Amino acid sequence: MYKGSDFYWGPGGRARVGVVPGHEISAQIAAIGPRAAATDASTGVALQVGQMVVPEQASACGTCWYCQRGSRHKCDSLHLLGQGRDGGMAQYMLVDPPHTPLHLCPPGLPAERAALAEPLACSLHGVDRAQLRDGDVAVVAGLGVIGLGVVLSLQQQFRGRVRVIAADPLPQRVAAARELGAEHGVVLDERGVQQITTLTPGQRGADVYFECSGHPASLVNGVAALRKMGTLVHLGIWDGGAAPAFNWNAVSALKELTVLGSSLGGCTDQRVWPRALAFLASGGGATLARVAITHRLPLAKVVEAHALTGGASDSIKVVLQPAGAAQVIASPQAPTHEPPARRPVGPAVVVEPSADRRVEHVVLLQMKPGACERTLEAALRSYYTLIPGIQSVSFGPIFVVKGPAGEPEKLEGFTHMARIRFTSEALMEAFGPHPSHADLRDNVVDKLVDKKIVLDAFDRSPAALAALAGHAAARLPRQEFAVEPCAELPGAGIHMPWLGFGTWGGGEDAGTMATAVRAALAAGYRHFDLAEKYGNLEAIGRVFGEAIERGDVRREELFITSKVWNTNHSPVRVRQACEAALKQLNLTYFDAFLVHWPLPFAHAEDTAGAGPALRPGSIEFGDFPNSGEELALARVPVMETWAAMEELVVNGLTRSIGVSNFTVPLLIDLLTQCSIPPAVNQVELHPFLSQPGLVEFCQRAGIQPVAYSPLGRPGQHGAGASVLESPVLREVALNHAVSPAVAALAWAIRRGVVVIPKSSSPERLSDNRAALTVSQRLSAVEMGRIDMMNCERRYVNLRLFGPERGPPFRQFGASLLE
Repeated sequence: MYKGSDFYWGPGGRARVGVVPGHEISAQIAAIGPRAAATDASTGVALQVGQMVVPEQASACGTCWYCQRGSRHKCDSLHLLGQGRDGGMAQYMLVDPPHTPLHLCPPGLPAERAALAEPLACSLHGVDRAQLRDGDVAVVAGLGVIGLGVVLSLQQQFRGRVRVIAADPLPQRVAAARELGAEHGVVLDERGVQQITTLTPGQRGADVYFECSGHPASLVNGVAALRKMGTLVHLGIWDGGAAPAFNWNAVSALKELTVLGSSLGGCTDQRVWPRALAFLASGGGATLARVAITHRLPLAKVVEAHALTGGASDSIKVVLQPAGAAQVIASPQAPTHEPPARRPVGPAVVVEPSADRRVEHVVLLQMKPGACERTLEAALRSYYTLIPGIQSVSFGPIFVVKGPAGEPEKLEGFTHMARIRFTSEALMEAFGPHPSHADLRDNVVDKLVDKKIVLDAFDRSPAALAALAGHAAARLPRQEFAVEPCAELPGAGIHMPWLGFGTWGGGEDAGTMATAVRAALAAGYRHFDLAEKYGNLEAIGRVFGEAIERGDVRREELFITSKVWNTNHSPVRVRQACEAALKQLNLTYFDAFLVHWPLPFAHAEDTAGAGPALRPGSIEFGDFPNSGEELALARVPVMETWAAMEELVVNGLTRSIGVSNFTVPLLIDLLTQCSIPPAVNQVELHPFLSQPGLVEFCQRAGIQPVAYSPLGRPGQHGAGASVLESPVLREVALNHAVSPAVAALAWAIRRGVVVIPKSSSPERLSDNRAALTVSQRLSAVEMGRIDMMNCERRYVNLRLFGPERGPPFRQFGASLLE
């Protein structure tokens, strides 16, 4: 329950008498009727008893003019839970999917946090309607759960590139918005409008005003607070009292404003609900729950809860918990047992002795007791990504080593260190006096640390650390994250750069590919995708070795992926293949090691264990040649292969493991049986093959989707047009002054997909990096237009692997031939 509940359930409220209230709900499936179409609304995956879900508030007919056009939230026969149909303030409730869509919660999401999905979906829909751009100033007025959700949505989507001003008469609510990332807080009266004008010199007003309270005065002040040609987004519900009294000429002749309404969480096609659940599963979602959920009561105290939402109470959101309510998801998509402990891989990053002046700053931090290390890391990363000229940032606990064989100990007086590396000395000198070095200009950082010291820009040697802390050397953990955005691999606890470089040759010799890798390193790429089948590991390994020896890059800065080929699926050969690849590359570990394809082929030396031979023409294996030995299936269950993959992690040969070309049914099989879940699933993905169901499933299961051939196959498209020739893609690219290739990569990254394009042109290598910034500027309309390009066209054509069905060879493939 929340402020405004009276509008629905108070005296004269709009809810129908006798209807059970409650529309912001999370619930566990207790039973599924024999004819019920119980599937996840976003992915189509069948739901099961015991899973945690959230129902959409709107129950629609599915047949009217609006439903047929994807706007089911405006259905002519719309019923809302808790108003026209029984809601969730009960031990049990009845829903009828697909009329009331259900969304599966991410693994581990607490039930009370999942109950915020409905208001957060409303907030996200309003933000999507606003069509904000980088650099805009947004005022969020009315900081109940909807307004706070708007603040969170702006922070999650724009990462500080939109300035947020929070407006509410209650200081505790403004403080809550500041914790979620709002830059300023005001009381929106005449003085508050003047403050907003002062904070926006030149344009003298906000670009967008989100009205989330429904109060008439808020609309009046919002019109005053907007700049000329600004946008007002109205999410609040007016209670039907006195109408807002403002000069309508301000909307037209004086300011020419755009006024937008925003209702509910939009329609399922916009995928607002999955995004809301993903946000809630993040650190920002945890903060939203902490500041917005002010009271928790058992369901039996519903009258007391209703009283808390009225009058001058400081409540924001009151959560009602039925007896025995589940708090944590029990889902077969998420293994219920912990993976084996991982052994540390590789040395720590050492602050190396050098007479040269390094192009970096060093910040020493002492965290407050009980503060969250990952929150501090996210705060540092969020701040420094906004500053041009920074190459990378390292962060982690700081240790000292006494003597060459000494054990690491904590650095006296400090707990953590951040190292900020610049692209040039000139940029570092320009940054030196930046005020961020007084307090990092980050309230989150200030709340998490007791003290911080920034070493002088030209005194970052171990000697300086020794003088400061009384020790001979200091070191950081090996993991370093680049300032360019990285995807976190949840199960592995490491970061993978969103933009990588693919090394499949496509007919090129190994020397040509080595030259391309050398150019990619020079262009700043640090993520490289390799495979034993590509036949170029040794040549690429020499390039890596030369770059590391020259000091151009450290191994710790690289993210290197390789894959085991189909003929090496037997447990013994999995390890042999991994070790052989490492030897060719002259490396000691991979960052990710994948099963290249799920179909096992018999090795030439294992003919005794081979299954029946495949019929000629029964398999089209993309661009890879089929030798005679590969045309016999191997009797290797996928779980035997995976158990050997898990051993690679335990033995320090790779930091994470994953799969490639796996469909949803195969992933479900794997997730329900594995000890270490796959960290990534690498698949063909581009605007002509967007694979929305597979991407959604992977993201919910904590698997990072990675796109190979993210541009299709330029020049190899056969009779049809290529991805890059699409008029839609060309128009979007023109809007952002980039190439169609950059627009396609940016679209995938914006969807949360890591991309690994390949190019041998230094110019294109450099141009493609613009996708990292363009991905944050694409509007929802542009994203939707590229989404509509999907026509299920595959360039890597393997008939056995389809997006709708799992291969029928989960045991060893014999049924394929029947």
